[in-house]
Amino acid sequence: MNIKTKRILLTVYFFFIFVFISGFSYKTPFMDEDLDLTLNSFNAIIYGSISDYFNWNGRFWGQTFSRLLASSGQLISSIVAGVLFIILIMLISKLAGAYGRNEIFLSKIILITAFLIVMVPDFGSVYIWRAGVGNYLAMGIIELLYLFWFFKDDMGSKSLYVCISVILAFIAGWGNENTSGAVLLITLLNLLIDYIKNRRIQWDKCPGVVANLLGLIILVFSPGDHARMVTTHPDYLKESLFNRAVAGLSRICHYILSNHLLVIFIIFVVLAYLSSVFLYYYRGIKDNTRLLKSGTFIISGLAGIFVMILSPEGMDTGRTYFGPVVLLIIGLMLLIPDVTKNRRTQGILISCTSIFIIFTSCTAYRGIKEAMIFNDQLSERYHTIKAEKAKGVKIVYLDPLYVPSSKFSVIGSYYELSSDPKAFPNAAYQRFYGVKVLPKNMEKNKNGEVSR
Repeated sequence: MNIKTKRILLTVYFFFIFVFISGFSYKTPFMDEDLDLTLNSFNAIIYGSISDYFNWNGRFWGQTFSRLLASSGQLISSIVAGVLFIILIMLISKLAGAYGRNEIFLSKIILITAFLIVMVPDFGSVYIWRAGVGNYLAMGIIELLYLFWFFKDDMGSKSLYVCISVILAFIAGWGNENTSGAVLLITLLNLLIDYIKNRRIQWDKCPGVVANLLGLIILVFSPGDHARMVTTHPDYLKESLFNRAVAGLSRICHYILSNHLLVIFIIFVVLAYLSSVFLYYYRGIKDNTRLLKSGTFIISGLAGIFVMILSPEGMDTGRTYFGPVVLLIIGLMLLIPDVTKNRRTQGILISCTSIFIIFTSCTAYRGIKEAMIFNDQLSERYHTIKAEKAKGVKIVYLDPLYVPSSKFSVIGSYYELSSDPKAFPNAAYQRFYGVKVLPKNMEKNKNGEVSR
């Protein structure tokens, strides 16, 4: 199959994936934080993100992207989510050597897509939920774009290369605490490998690494993150580093072990890498560049997962592991040969890919059906709020949502209504719809008593 035919097939494939993600996103209503992030002007969006940095959330760029998405409306934000997912596949494919100027490996690109759908622990909260798309998907693309630029062989103008590298690296560093740190580790490990092998320092790449580190420092030591920690975890700062690590490790292990697919994936990636190391040395393959590059992604991905032991929160939330899982996917794809003349190896690869695609399709079909149950209930809730407000009701009392848990649903990031109308997410509902909302069990009966 020539390259032109492959490009046509890939374009058709990307179109269907885009329709799938955008359509699913469009059928998913705004939820909780999405309502709070919706603003009417660009100045308000920037001011809101600056306020977050100093008061609640250090992820300035992620919060800005989330506000831009939420403020653009349901249709535009859904289209953007679909486009971003395609860009994500392309960047991973380029970093994994599956998508180049002169060659396209369709089977690997399809396999990458399947891994992104099945192995990411919280599909709905990363690809569909607007706040998640801004904070995780969009920022993940920036981080991968920086890595793509870092590994770029043809620098062209060195001054332009350094300038773009610094900009991308700084934003990537100021992204997500664990993923940004993992990206920094990848660059440092590759610079170290190059120095050991070639006895040289790649000075053109160093400004980007420094900018990446600076962005990470600004993120980690943000006043907002500290303020949130004091508010939500007041006893955490009083504990010793050892006790924090032990408690964090326990929570991470509990979460990972409860996610069987993630456990299998991590074990499979590690075993695949160890097997590849054995084969390289057993066969006496001298060019180990790709093997070492794969190792830097796998080590950094695992580091991005387990560094969460030092965090007071987030280690038992699926979306936290999106970035590290993506890095593990790249590391694994680098181990899979692009072309093999061995028919037995070809047969194994085709068979494994086909089985995994069937498994992905069945998993996605079931998960989306469950997700749509939640979407319908949430849409019905919003309809009730609008209808009650039209009647002049001052406080709308709502039933809780009872839905099956699914990684394809945004329920992974959903908060039920509180008894306090000023608390989150009640306050977000009130700001967006202009009416107070409370749980149904807070409604007073005819005798003026609150039902429980």
